[in-house]
Amino acid sequence: MNENLLKRIVIDNFRGLKHFDSSVGDKLTVIVGDNATGKSTIFAAFTWCLFGKDELDRKDFEIKPCVAGQSTRVDVSVEIHLMTDNHTHLLKRVFREKWVRHKNEVEETFEGNETLCFWDDAPVSVTEFKKRVADIVDESLFKMLTNPYYFPTMKWQDMRAALFNIVPAVSDEDVAKKDAEFKALLDALNGESLRDFKARIARALKTLRKESAEIQPRIDEVLRGIPDTTETHESIAKRTVEITAQIDNIDKQLQSTAESVAAYAKSLSEKRQHLLTLSAAVDKLVSDAQLAERERVMKANAEYDALKREIDESHRKLAGDRNYLDSYRKQTERYVAERDRIAQSKEELKEEYLAVDAKTYDGSDICPTCGQKLPEAMLKDAEARFNSTKQRQLDDITKRGLSLKQQLEERDAEIERRKNEALNLEAKLDALQTELEDKEQKFAQMQHVAEEKVDPTTIDGYADAVKRVKDFKEELRSLETSDDRDTENEQRLEAEREKLRERYIALQREKSIIELRESAEKRVKELEKRGRELAQQIADYEKQVFVATKFEQSKVAELEEHVNAMFHSVKWRLFDYTLDGNVIETCVPIVGDALYPVANSASKINAGLDIIHTLSEHYGVRCPIFIDNAESITNIESYDLQLIALYVEKDAKLEVREIK
Repeated sequence: MNENLLKRIVIDNFRGLKHFDSSVGDKLTVIVGDNATGKSTIFAAFTWCLFGKDELDRKDFEIKPCVAGQSTRVDVSVEIHLMTDNHTHLLKRVFREKWVRHKNEVEETFEGNETLCFWDDAPVSVTEFKKRVADIVDESLFKMLTNPYYFPTMKWQDMRAALFNIVPAVSDEDVAKKDAEFKALLDALNGESLRDFKARIARALKTLRKESAEIQPRIDEVLRGIPDTTETHESIAKRTVEITAQIDNIDKQLQSTAESVAAYAKSLSEKRQHLLTLSAAVDKLVSDAQLAERERVMKANAEYDALKREIDESHRKLAGDRNYLDSYRKQTERYVAERDRIAQSKEELKEEYLAVDAKTYDGSDICPTCGQKLPEAMLKDAEARFNSTKQRQLDDITKRGLSLKQQLEERDAEIERRKNEALNLEAKLDALQTELEDKEQKFAQMQHVAEEKVDPTTIDGYADAVKRVKDFKEELRSLETSDDRDTENEQRLEAEREKLRERYIALQREKSIIELRESAEKRVKELEKRGRELAQQIADYEKQVFVATKFEQSKVAELEEHVNAMFHSVKWRLFDYTLDGNVIETCVPIVGDALYPVANSASKINAGLDIIHTLSEHYGVRCPIFIDNAESITNIESYDLQLIALYVEKDAKLEVREIK
């Protein structure tokens, strides 16, 4: 067992506690004081010394004492004497303001805070201090072992995880040994988790129930759609044979008439086709004449149209070249302006050269040390330095002048070249303008030939072709009126045949109704069979769900039994159930007959001590336990742990009492 006992604690300027120094007993130590005397501050100082956090696990909190709402300029210090493995270590943490007086400044400047750590009176880094504390006890475990209020107020997920870390696991196989149905369930899982298995079954049930609910409406819909009929397959077959024979007899009577009608129709069709050919010949004569007129006009205007296209193209080219020449001249003007600026700079540089060259040494230099005129021996050196500087300036001016001269020559050459190019462009434009004027003069003297409308009566052969069309139309009209068929008898036979066909079609509809009824009855039987299959599948799945739920509840009960067996006064509800019986995870501590949040203060404290005792025994670690608001309990279950009880006593000053 890793026993960690707090032997002594020394606090200076921590929050509102100016100074506190007390030893601590190995069993029960009572710290008494009125409200706001610093009892809870002692626990906060203890956790801050170890981990740099307060009792609420906060890093950023105010630890310096305040006067009128402002922090005072003092060092905060907490020192604890902690005995572990029968050896007492002195641990100390100091929080100090850094004030520095810089050179040539009267007042000190605040440059932040620093944390100093000491181990057995030897200074160590914060990182090393933290590592050594962790070697003694893990920080997360320390929080659970030093505060009876801490563990029951953790998130239920964290409490649950911590509890399952200290209890032996309950396997599915162990639970399945109690019931043969459970064993069959595990075999059916085949490695699948129970949660996934139930989810899969639930999805399957949802699908099956939905399909099952649709079976009867679908049967009703099929039955409503079956039409009534008094016919049978035999009666329909007999009447169909009779009607078919009557139709065949009428067809034979009409066939002979149809042959003569076909010959007459063929002759009439051939003559109508010939009339179309004659009419097409007339139309072709007119279209050929119109095409010849268009070709004549096109040939006559060929030169006129070609010259007009050339003139339009020359106008476009002339406008583009003029725009280019204008742009070219503007660029040349910019070159001229730039050349003038370079020439001006060269003149200014020439004046600068003459001004520097005219300078002479006047011997008026002053000694920088004594402020007197230089002695004669130093004047020559000063004059040499003056002349050397002057020569460097003249060389620099000469170098820049040569560069400007080169730039000026380059600009002059470019300007001259561009002027010549502009002259060439102007000459080309003049030639193009002259060529355009010649073309326009020629175009003005040309005539555009217009297309003339074609008069069909002037076309050779047109009158004869029109006469042939007229004569043939008369012949065709005479043939169309010469039909001497017995149409009245044909119409009677066709009407009788039509009635027979309608009766035949009606019989086929009756046959379809019979087939539809038979198909519907077959479909109803199939749906009823499917309904029985679905009902059986649903029952099978519901049984699997029942067994899975029963298995889950059995495992839940065993897990809770394992956990609760490790505690004296606290029990745990680790699972809950939804309305439809599904298990959901939770973690609720129960003290007596009440849930922890609504239990009385004394029950909460003893429940917290029970939890700490169980955790200490499991992890083999014991730590000092601080009990705030200990005045609310008269009987503390110590479990042989080091307890530091913080009691509120009216008008009492902060006082330490060891109870043996």
